[in-house]
Amino acid sequence: MVVSGEMAPGFTFLVFHVTGNGGILTDSCFLPVDGFSKYNTELEINTGKDHKAERVEVRASGGEGAFIGVHAVRASIYQLQAGNEISLGRIVEKFMLFENKTRKFNKAHWKSRDGSSPDDFRYFTSMDNGFDANHTFTLAGLTVMSSENVPQDSNSGLCVSEGQLPCDLNSCYSPNQTCDGVQDCASGMDEWMCPTLEKEEFEYKISRSSRNEFLYDMREADWGWREIKVNDHEGVEFEPLAAPTTADDWYFTAFSINTDLGFSMIPEPFIFSSRRNLMMHVTGPASCNAGEQLALQVDLISHHDVETLVLLTLKGSPDYMFVHVEEGGRVASYTARLSSGDHQLLVYLEPNSQEHIDFPITPTVEQGTIEMTLTAIAQTGQCVSTHTVEVKGGGALINKHTSVFLDLKNRALVMSYLDIIVEETPIIPYSMNRRYVFGSTSATVQVFGDIIGQAFSSVPATMESTLGKSAKGTLARVFEFGTNIWTLHYLRLTNKLQRLFLKEVLLECNVIYAQIMKRFHTSGAFTNWDSSGFSVWLTAWTLRLLKAASYPDWEFLLYVDPTVTERGVAWLLQYQAANGSFYEASTDLDSKMNSNMRHVTLTAHVLITLCECMSLLSGEVKTRAAVASQRAAVYLERALSSLSDPYHLSLAVYGLSVGLGRGDVEYGYHTLLRSQRQNRDGFIYWSPREIPANPVKKENQRPFVQPRLYHEEDSLAVETTAWVLLAILHRDGVTDTAERIVQWLNSIRMTTGGFISPVDTLVALQALTEYAFRARLHEITKMDVVIDFPMSGNKRHKVHIDNSSVLYQAEFEVPKVWGNVIVVAQGTGQAVVQMDVNYGIDHPALVEVPTIPCFDLNVTEYYSTYRNKSALTIQSCFRWVRDSPMWSSAATLEVDTPTGYHLVESEAENIARRGAHPTLRDALVTRHKTVWFFEEIGKDWTCFNFTLRRWFPVANMSLHRQALLYEATARERFVQVLVNSTPLHVLNICEVCGSYQCPYCPHYNTAALCFISPFVILCLLVFFL
Repeated sequence: MVVSGEMAPGFTFLVFHVTGNGGILTDSCFLPVDGFSKYNTELEINTGKDHKAERVEVRASGGEGAFIGVHAVRASIYQLQAGNEISLGRIVEKFMLFENKTRKFNKAHWKSRDGSSPDDFRYFTSMDNGFDANHTFTLAGLTVMSSENVPQDSNSGLCVSEGQLPCDLNSCYSPNQTCDGVQDCASGMDEWMCPTLEKEEFEYKISRSSRNEFLYDMREADWGWREIKVNDHEGVEFEPLAAPTTADDWYFTAFSINTDLGFSMIPEPFIFSSRRNLMMHVTGPASCNAGEQLALQVDLISHHDVETLVLLTLKGSPDYMFVHVEEGGRVASYTARLSSGDHQLLVYLEPNSQEHIDFPITPTVEQGTIEMTLTAIAQTGQCVSTHTVEVKGGGALINKHTSVFLDLKNRALVMSYLDIIVEETPIIPYSMNRRYVFGSTSATVQVFGDIIGQAFSSVPATMESTLGKSAKGTLARVFEFGTNIWTLHYLRLTNKLQRLFLKEVLLECNVIYAQIMKRFHTSGAFTNWDSSGFSVWLTAWTLRLLKAASYPDWEFLLYVDPTVTERGVAWLLQYQAANGSFYEASTDLDSKMNSNMRHVTLTAHVLITLCECMSLLSGEVKTRAAVASQRAAVYLERALSSLSDPYHLSLAVYGLSVGLGRGDVEYGYHTLLRSQRQNRDGFIYWSPREIPANPVKKENQRPFVQPRLYHEEDSLAVETTAWVLLAILHRDGVTDTAERIVQWLNSIRMTTGGFISPVDTLVALQALTEYAFRARLHEITKMDVVIDFPMSGNKRHKVHIDNSSVLYQAEFEVPKVWGNVIVVAQGTGQAVVQMDVNYGIDHPALVEVPTIPCFDLNVTEYYSTYRNKSALTIQSCFRWVRDSPMWSSAATLEVDTPTGYHLVESEAENIARRGAHPTLRDALVTRHKTVWFFEEIGKDWTCFNFTLRRWFPVANMSLHRQALLYEATARERFVQVLVNSTPLHVLNICEVCGSYQCPYCPHYNTAALCFISPFVILCLLVFFL
């Protein structure tokens, strides 16, 4: 019989013979097959090309046209031998799992005591264990179908007829008694071939792995993972690798797959040490404020067997200066002596030791990014490291946004004057206060074609890139998912979508989709937080956007399971009342839903979702959804005559437009058009109250457009107007009214990529996408936009926008942040010009205030009594001050973090889980701030605390920071307060132990203690001579 590698790791050889009297004789044996040695896979780590050990070379061979996989793990993980690493023995063992009963085979198992080698499994020839012919066939995994008499034990037939299993003696046992740990058969037949040992082995590996702590290494954990495709030759492939900067032992494993010869791998792992004779690590804050003094923490590590003298040099740069400490550790926080140029320090390292050195520096630039380079030179090698720090302006940040819509459909020239609200100097004559903090001003001008705004300033589009806010929760993820999907639809409808870019975005959307499904329950509902209740409004929103992503041409990259939609719709139908309206299952996430007409708006939302998702439904759920949509439409038709609020009316009209309603839809549509408002520029919008246009300052017969201010119900006006635009486009298409609505929407932007808040931005994006597709103005766009900065010597930038570059976004920094910017546009088409102006303030009278007060906020800091204020406890107390409604909707609190302090996000999440505040649901920690998310805020004062700890030494910290509390779905409802941090501002560099020159700190340069004055030396010479 011919044996081939395809039989690996073994095969069962069975022989049976039918005798003359009708009997059957059987016997079998198991024969192991080594199918993984047809060729050799070789691996070598070459360190001879770089004696500094910063780069190594992998040499691998695996046959002609083979695929070679190489991976490396740390020794501490590999030596656990928890079954995570690939080896020949484990491959054989996994193949044997295809056998029903493996304990019948003769097997040897070798384990390494220290874990330096993988577990090895060897199988040997195993003979038949069957006690009759039928049992032999059963053990071989075969079923006999024959008219002949298959011999079996008489007891076996009796047991099978009773639905039991036979013992090898005259008894039976039930199937439930199999492998239950109790010997029910006298011979132990019921416990034979049970995977008891395998289960114990698995539990042992899990427990062994769980008792160890693994450090998540995002940068260097996978440095040795490579996929190598061997070319059409039988040679050696060379793959260069950048060695990690951490000192550790790494276990390399390699395997190869050949189309002709199969699988092969190296027999033993290759051990590589990333230890170098001299290593240097530099850490420090990633960002700071102008004027702060921060310490670069340098760790020098010697793996040499002799002592080492290291010359440590901080390279000079005009962007920063070195902070000196005077004799005896005397230094001031604000007036410390500074010096520029290279700064050198000689460090003595004992054999196989390490030293910690703090280098204090202070940036000399007011804003921007600086790079600090340190070099370490010794007789054993040289190290170079660069640390990057982002320098921000001081004070509490104020952002002012101006958006101007350039409409050249029926004119050849448009000229606009944008006023920069910042003055040339912050000094106020005869006043101790100032307009802004020196050096904190910055401004940028953005230009993009068409009307939807910047498309994908980052991939994927996030809350941070669109609205400039950090957020968590299902609503935030739904917003990010919808923003990416609707922008892709815009690119698709305007023939601007490229396949590679589509793939990149949809792969990121898969991640966001998984985050959304984290809070999807089996009942079909979505929740915003882990501890919050089910939400009808959120479920309807989510299902609608998942339907928008269910595009047939995208399913190979992003597949939305229709079961999710069916379950969600079925759950929504449970909350329909007898009159056809829908009601909420928990608290309202959106403040616009918290009104007396909430049933009308919620019913319209659900009706839109049911109509849009109908094509994804089937069976009984589709029938019920059709009936429910009819009932909801009838309810909205009856409610139209009683609606006067534009928001409720717009939702009801659009819901009936896409639904099955008839009759009073026309009445509601014309009532909606009669309730329109018009601003000073002739733009049309819908809102319960007036929304002023941008302020205009006239100087020298020129109207200078000033930045927009937040006004009450801004977000409601944007969402209402967007719903009206969708209704108009659905009924009449592109009209003059629709064009004037688009002009108003683009003039009310408060961020470069969005509008006011997540919900209104998403609806407006959908409406503008629909308008851009119908108007087709991008096809005739051909215009030149000139940006002129008169205060910077008439410096100009020219941007050309046409059909091929309609999504191109040009961004320019304003050289001198004061005065004005002149925008001149010529040609045909549409474009939007936006300007962001930022400046820092340090006086409470300069903070932004809402049109109508809505929150009270007090922030108090408490410092640790000992250890130089290394622990900072922040207490935040707040309340809702309006009488109607009685409480806010979902709210967000942002508190700026002092430079050098940090709160681990897992600790912040634990604060939320422990119930530090009754409505606190989640937390997020970013580089500059801590963000806290509340389900609602009531009228009573409530407080909670959290503690920041110093991670990096920083002195002379910024005197003022800010805290901002706002509604998540209505950014115009907010309160901003200044936080005075005088105790941190007066700390000097030695009080935070941020310099090797400080004598009372742990890492003091003790070489100064060995200094002996010349006078003492002279006296000793005279005495002894």
